[in-house]
Parts: sequence; C-alpha cells; structure tokens
Amino acid sequence: MKNIAENFKNLFETAPSGTSGTERNVGMRINIITSRRGIGKTLFESKETGKVVGVYSPALGEGMLLLGVHDVDANHSDPLIIFENYDLNGIRLQRNAIPLNEIRSVCPFDSGYEDPFAKKQPAKQPVLVY
Repeated sequence: MKNIAENFKNLFETAPSGTSGTERNVGMRINIITSRRGIGKTLFESKETGKVVGVYSPALGEGMLLLGVHDVDANHSDPLIIFENYDLNGIRLQRNAIPLNEIRSVCPFDSGYEDPFAKKQPAKQPVLVY
C-alpha cells in the first residue's frame, strides 16, 4: 500500500518536455501556469477565443475564479487585464480590471465563457390559430 506522500507526489506530475518548469500538469488535465509570459499569453488567448480561464490573484479575493477575459489593454507599462463582470458562478467581481503583475497563476479551460445572467432566447413556439 502506497503512503500518502507517494500518492500526493504522483498526483502532481512534471510538466511535459518543451514547457516551462513553472507550468504544472495535475492529473494530466489541468495546466496551472505561473510564469509571467505564460500568464499573459493565456489571458490574451482567452480574450481571442472567448474561453474560460481560471485566475488566481489576491486582488480578486481568495481562490481561483473562473472568468472570461473581456479585453487586454497593452497601453500601460504593465498590461491591464479586463475581465467580464461576473465569474461562472454568478458572483460579481468587486474589481474587474487588474494589472498583469497582480495575477499569480492562470489555468486555461476548453469551455467558452457565458454570462451566467444572460437570458437564453426561448425557442419560438408555433402560433396556434383557433
């Protein structure tokens, strides 16, 4: 029987060759990126593709929030990242624009960001004539 330390060690596998040592694959499904260059690239890609990104920043509160990137303003010495107003759980961000240097790590996801409060358009019902 493996001890707890060995199980924990196996959970955090090393990054595949060709990736930064600050990128870790957890269970080969989650890619946590901690390098400044990797964070910036991931956030820009999220803006372009509309995909969700997990963001850990003390400026946003505790834990990793699942967010959409609304815009990236590179007209500052430190790019300003502008997030959508709500995370995927419907929690309104107290602050949705933060400089890149305040973001500690990101985690890209494959699903697209959808505003949790946007009303879905109901399918048109046929008009009944009596």
